[in-house]
Amino acid sequence: MMQDNLQEKNPPQEETSKSPQVVEMDTAMESLSDALRISFFVLKIVMGIFVVIFFLSGCFEVKPHQEAIVLRFGRIVGAGEGRRLKPGIHWAFPHPIDEIVLFDVQRSVEISIDTFARRGIPEPEELRGEKPASGRIQAEDGYIITGDQGVVHCRAIARYKVSDPVLHFTNAEHGKTTDTVEWLVKYIVENAILREVSGYGVMDALSDRREELQRSVKARASRDLEDLQLGVALDDVKLVDVSVPAGLSRDFTAVMSARHSAGVMINSAEQYRSVVLGSIAGNQGPELGRTWNGMMDAWKQGDEERAARFEAEFDEVFKKASGEIFIIRQEAKTYSEKIASEAKVDADKLEKLLDTFKGEPRILRLYMETQRVEALQEVLANVENKYLVKPRSDQSMTSLRLRVGADPELVRKQTILPKTQ
Repeated sequence: MMQDNLQEKNPPQEETSKSPQVVEMDTAMESLSDALRISFFVLKIVMGIFVVIFFLSGCFEVKPHQEAIVLRFGRIVGAGEGRRLKPGIHWAFPHPIDEIVLFDVQRSVEISIDTFARRGIPEPEELRGEKPASGRIQAEDGYIITGDQGVVHCRAIARYKVSDPVLHFTNAEHGKTTDTVEWLVKYIVENAILREVSGYGVMDALSDRREELQRSVKARASRDLEDLQLGVALDDVKLVDVSVPAGLSRDFTAVMSARHSAGVMINSAEQYRSVVLGSIAGNQGPELGRTWNGMMDAWKQGDEERAARFEAEFDEVFKKASGEIFIIRQEAKTYSEKIASEAKVDADKLEKLLDTFKGEPRILRLYMETQRVEALQEVLANVENKYLVKPRSDQSMTSLRLRVGADPELVRKQTILPKTQ
């Protein structure tokens, strides 16, 4: 015990023999070691943050009017429809590993096509009609020849947009400029206009069938674009400023005005026809008109079998018709029954007379003459004008000419000539 205490009070000579410089160096090394340890820890945190930022930078947004594709070292990522990224949040490796290509699939690109437009300025005398219509085409004018060998000028406006980003990038944009794509679309639309206009006449292009022509041009151009697989689709094709050569403008304006007037008159006649058919045939009016027109067309074409079918249909519809036709048919039926009944009564009466005066022909003739005179008196009472014509020298009898009064029903409807004074 005493020895231990002595050792604690007298420590070893080596520990107490360190110089102040050594002690200071040890302290510095410990500080350096702590600093390095803290620095490496901070560096790890910073590197971790940079890694997180690196990967988060791969997030991108595709807006509602856009679609996108991802290129990884120049190749499109994905397969099938998975290559087209729809609107929403997506992720890809940051550049330079992946590249994001965005396409505005709702924005329409407008192209003006003036290849067939009139570029020359017509002379004022031609426009005013003071100069005879030459119909000539100036050297700088574009034009199209129509199906009836006429000539028209026109300008077209086409609108297209990206419909398939993958095809558009692969076949249209990759290695090409936007101007090249527009040139291709313009060329295709021009070709469609030339081919379609050749199937229409001048007046068709100028007025009534222009909408149909525009639809035909769009359909043909759309098919050609689809065959080229450019990944674009036509929104619309409009033919504007369609006109004829300046010297013929007034003549074509007059023709168009006449056609418009004819169309108005035809429409008015059709409306009047519908009203009349409805009045005379009721709800069977349209069907009555259809069958009648079909029968007339068949007769004009010499198709007797088809005409017979329409005639049978017409008869069936006629039987079902209401309106004035029904009234007339009923009146005719009633009148025929009345005449038949009166004729039967007269026949029975004559049969009785024959039986009564059998063997007495003189008395029968006297009775019949009395009946004739009474009937003549009844008829003459309703006659407006009576004329006694003096016989010629070679005639032995005086002729009596009567102007019988008109049907009261016709008088009521005021459809006869005024009475002779």
